[in-house]
Order: sequence, then C-alpha cells, then structure tokens
Amino acid sequence: MKLRREVKYLAMPVLVSLLLVGCGASTSNESQLEALVGDWTTFPSNILQINADGTYVINVPNRGTGGARDGTGTIAFYGTTLTLTTGEVSRGCEVGDLWVFEIERFDDEQFRGVVTVDDCLDTVGQLWTWTRCDVQMLGDVMTCKPIK
Repeated sequence: MKLRREVKYLAMPVLVSLLLVGCGASTSNESQLEALVGDWTTFPSNILQINADGTYVINVPNRGTGGARDGTGTIAFYGTTLTLTTGEVSRGCEVGDLWVFEIERFDDEQFRGVVTVDDCLDTVGQLWTWTRCDVQMLGDVMTCKPIK
C-alpha cells in the first residue's frame, strides 16, 4: 500500500515535494513554521501543539486522558502547503502517513485549509479551521480555550 501511495505522488508533479517531506527531507520555510508554533484547536475536536523543532502533538480533549498523546510526528510548512507526517505515537495511523493541507487563510489567530492528502482518516476535501488557543488541564481533562 505504501508503494502505491508513493507512485500516486510521483505521477502528480505538484505533490512530489510531499513525498520528500514524508521521507524526512527538510523543505520547510522556517519563518512560516515559527509563525505556527503554539497551540491550536478545531474546537472542540482536536488540540494541535506545534513545536519550534518542527514536531507536533495532537490530543483529543475532554476524554480524561491526563494529556496522553493521540498523535505525534513532524510538521513542514512550505508555500501554502502544510504537511504533518505521522511519527511513532498515533491512534490508527502508521509511521510515515501524511496529512496535508492546502492553506487558504493564515494569520496570528487562525489558519484554514483543505485536506489534499490523508493516508489515515479519509478527510480529503474537508475544510479545517484551526484557532490559536490556551491549553489548560482540569484534573485529568485537557481543554483548549480559543484566544480572542
């Protein structure tokens, strides 16, 4: 299945750089990635923590997990393409799976993009809006309140 996915990318010249990112090549524009560092939410569904070292953590809030991680990996932002590559910790995804967004809007408080590649959850074509937020722990329940 992985080989078929790679062939699909190679057949589409626009997405060739995604294959390179997925294999660990660093093509991120550092200033773009720096602008994304912090916590984001698709309130109330997911919390995405983007770190300065180019890694990410995804958590699903309000489950009483005590901050357990639902997904980790690396993130690259180049041009208008944001690529998350699954690492070792993930619920239902394999290491190296890609989740790619074509960003339509980006500012300090929010970014929005359409999913163009999803090797794991079948969200291709969906529009996702991420809002900057403040993560809080209430006992063992994680929440993230949008910053306005």
